[in-house]
Amino acid sequence: MADRVVMNRLEAKARIVMKMFQRNQHSWEETLYQLLARNFGFKVNNDPFQQLAQCIPYKYLLKHGDSLVQIEALLFGQAGFLEESLDDPYFVLLQREYKILSQKYQLAQKKLNKVQWRFLRLRPANFPTVRIAQLAAVLYHGRSLFSSVLEMNSGKLLYEFFYVSLSAYWQRHYQFGKEYKEPKNSLGRASIDNIIINTVVPLLVAYGKSKDDQVFVDRAVLILQTIPAESNRITRQWKELGVSVITGFDSQAMVELFNSFCLKRRCLDCNIGASLVNPKLK
Repeated sequence: MADRVVMNRLEAKARIVMKMFQRNQHSWEETLYQLLARNFGFKVNNDPFQQLAQCIPYKYLLKHGDSLVQIEALLFGQAGFLEESLDDPYFVLLQREYKILSQKYQLAQKKLNKVQWRFLRLRPANFPTVRIAQLAAVLYHGRSLFSSVLEMNSGKLLYEFFYVSLSAYWQRHYQFGKEYKEPKNSLGRASIDNIIINTVVPLLVAYGKSKDDQVFVDRAVLILQTIPAESNRITRQWKELGVSVITGFDSQAMVELFNSFCLKRRCLDCNIGASLVNPKLK
């Protein structure tokens, strides 16, 4: 049953990726960039992150890929975080860079408003400002994003790819002008696993199906089997029932089983439910 629901889940996610791919004029680079940005929202800020990626084409960021300052300026400026006046040298530097770049690429009319971002009830490490800085670092350190991801065949390699150092400023800040006492803010293990599960794996499945190449689908499944399980409300409930949830494959199976079968009371469509109703089927 786990095999069945995982494949259902991967195919559903792959269909979403293919729709993005079609909207992006069949560009895998742009699709991965937008998908990655959306998942840096970690559910709470998914929509503004996706809007941010859509209003700054990946090609613009690539042109300034050798400068983390300029990548941050583009992302923070377009996100609406550089509008105020602030006595902070790094803020002023990004503000100045963004003014030049936004005029060059005619971005001013497309930028987001700061109020679109949610901070309420989030720990500082999850603030959208920190997540934007982390996304900027990944884009800076991981140029040729799509080809790099496509070549990696293990969770370990992907973890190393996404575990990047932030700019010195964001190692000590969680908002402009607000400083941590101790350096922090790099992506944690759980966050990286989340990005792998929700970005890399669906992309590999979509790419494999578009090319009719099972190798990439199999690689996506293998990656799920080599990274730790997610810890969330659903997986914790399964664990309390004695179900073994060890890998990302297990957690994705349990989430899909719960959402698509348990919640919808499709017990008779489920191998487990059917065997409980009719023990002879065991």
